[in-house]
Amino acid sequence: MARAFHDEEDLADAVKEWMHRSDMGDVNDLTSPISIITATANERINFDLRTAQNEDNITLPPNANNTYTAPSHITAIRFIQQIKGDEVFNLIPLSQPAAARLPLTGGQSVGYVLESLKHEDFDQPTSLQVIRTYPFDGEDIILDYYTGFPNLDADDTVWPLLRYGTLYLRACLVEAWNWAQNQERSEAMDRQYHAELERINRVANFNVAGSGAAPNAPSRFYNSTPSRAM
Repeated sequence: MARAFHDEEDLADAVKEWMHRSDMGDVNDLTSPISIITATANERINFDLRTAQNEDNITLPPNANNTYTAPSHITAIRFIQQIKGDEVFNLIPLSQPAAARLPLTGGQSVGYVLESLKHEDFDQPTSLQVIRTYPFDGEDIILDYYTGFPNLDADDTVWPLLRYGTLYLRACLVEAWNWAQNQERSEAMDRQYHAELERINRVANFNVAGSGAAPNAPSRFYNSTPSRAM
């Protein structure tokens, strides 16, 4: 099922054809089933796919409150480092209990946690994320991370659809079979989706092996609420 798609409408047409359904609406209608299906699939792929094309890095200075502001387009952390002279320090992800056992300040930072900022009026988490290092030493950090892919467009070509069309189609079909209330087929397609995902990520990791970096397991920033709610 190797496929490539030029735009979101092309992908939507393939989903309808695969499902043999003509009642899924128009992808330009953001409330239609097919539009919600493609948007949800795109959110999932942004969370799952880890390739060189969506890697980035940035040096972050500390904020006044001893935190570091994560980029808004981040989806997962590959690794965090500090460089002091000739020494490179790799910070490890910490659980909240582990962080609580470390001093807040003083000494070389050894690890980090991710925190969601809360709305000052409603005490609810927001989409803003910060990184807190333990202990905090006031130094810049180098953040190597994954970004999201471009949003799908019904009229313009988005390059991931051309390169990873099969993955997008399978992700859409997982959601489409859920919409059609066929759990068995949805689960079967989910297994095919993960097989394709593992193949892509395995090739991507093989291609960057030997780069000298030994990233920690990604720390996820994904907001599981799709941009178009079903």
